[in-house]
Amino acid sequence: HGEYGVARVDSGRASRGPCRAGPAAYSANKRRAKAADPLDAEILAPVLKNGGKYIAVVNDPSKTTSERAKEYFTAQNTQLEEKFKSNPSLYGTPMLLAIDAKMPDLSAAGPVDMVLTFRNAHNWMSQGTDEAMFKAFYAALKPGGVLGVTDHRAAAGTDWTVSADSGYVSEESVIAAVTKAGFTLKAKSEINANPKDTKDYKEGVWALPPTLAGDAASKAAMQAIGESDRMTLLFVKPL
Repeated sequence: HGEYGVARVDSGRASRGPCRAGPAAYSANKRRAKAADPLDAEILAPVLKNGGKYIAVVNDPSKTTSERAKEYFTAQNTQLEEKFKSNPSLYGTPMLLAIDAKMPDLSAAGPVDMVLTFRNAHNWMSQGTDEAMFKAFYAALKPGGVLGVTDHRAAAGTDWTVSADSGYVSEESVIAAVTKAGFTLKAKSEINANPKDTKDYKEGVWALPPTLAGDAASKAAMQAIGESDRMTLLFVKPL
C-alpha cells in the first residue's frame, strides 16, 4: 500500500516533499531516486531531473505466486512507466528497478545518498521481509547517506505482530527494525501526526481516507478524521 525508491543527488543534496511512496535514495554526482507511486513521482522525479536521476523501486510481478498481486504489481508498474514516458520534459528519464522483497537487490542503482520509504514498514514486518529490505537499503547507501521512513503509527507499546495487519506499527518497533540493519536514528518529526486518528477501526487504517473501506454511513466520520497518524523518521548510515 506504500511505495519505495532510491536516488542520487548532485552535491549530496536531496529534496523531500509530501510524497506518498516508499524508499528513495539519492547520491552525489548524479541524482537518482526510486519510487513506485505516480504521486511520489510527480514530486521527486522533476526535482531530480536536472543533475540527477530518479530510480523507482517496484515490485517484480514475476516473483509472486499470487495472481492478484501479480496483476496489481503489473498494473502499478505500467502506470508509473507510462507516466514517465508521457512527459519526459518534466520527469526526465527515470529508471525502474524491479525487486523481489524477499531477496531485494538494489546494486543496479549504484551507491545512493538517500532512500525514502512511505507506508511500507508495516507490510514488510507482517510479511517477514523487513530485515532484508532495511539491509538492502543500508548496502545501497553511501556512508553518511540517509533513510527516511514514514508509516501508520500504532500507540506506543503496541505489539506490532498484532497491529501490523491493521496497517499500524509502533514507532519503537520500526526504529528497532531499522537500527538492527546498522542505521542510527538521526531525527523525528511530527509533520505527519494526526491526533484524531483513534487507530481502532474494524477495517484497519484503510477505513480512513483515501481508501475509505468502511460502509457508506462511516465515510463522513472518517473524512473528518483525515488520513492516518504517521511517524516520520530519519536515519543515517554511519561514516
